[in-house]
Amino acid sequence: MHMHERRTITLDMAQSQDESIREVVKENGKKLFDFIRRRVSKNEEAEDIFQDVLYELTASYRMMQPIEKMAA
Repeated sequence: MHMHERRTITLDMAQSQDESIREVVKENGKKLFDFIRRRVSKNEEAEDIFQDVLYELTASYRMMQPIEKMAA
C-alpha cells in the first residue's frame, strides 16, 4: 500500500469517527447538558463541564477504535 493510500484511509476513518461523534452529540447533547445544568449553579460552569465531557468522550471513542495495521 502506498503512502497516499494510507493517508486516504486514515482520513476516511477520521471523518467516519467525527460523523459518529456528531450523531451521538446531536441525539444526546441536550439531555447531557440539562443533566449537568441541574447539578451546577452557574450556566457558564455547566458549559465548561459539558465541553470537558465531550472532549473526554471524543478522546475515549477515538482510542477505542481498532488499529488495522500497527505499522501504518
